[in-house]
Amino acid sequence: MNLIIDDTPEAVVLSSFDPVRRETARMTLEKLVADGRIHPARIEEMHERSQREIDEQIKRAGEEATMEVGITDIHPEMIKLLGRLQFGRATARTC
Repeated sequence: MNLIIDDTPEAVVLSSFDPVRRETARMTLEKLVADGRIHPARIEEMHERSQREIDEQIKRAGEEATMEVGITDIHPEMIKLLGRLQFGRATARTC
């Protein structure tokens, strides 16, 4: 994960080839900035919270996709893979 802080006011660029990691980093950074307390322990806490939220989003998206097409008996790992696809088209965002 690359965090690029440019001279542009109020702009931070998160760069990564993994869209799920990029989204996790974005959520973590937003929570840290909103909270205002940025120190190593808080960063780890916010990162873990963001990871749990992303995992839930992935699971929910995968379950919705399987329900939409009428598949009921599918391995849980396949549900996760389907859920990760919601982040597949994500591009670099500016926070």
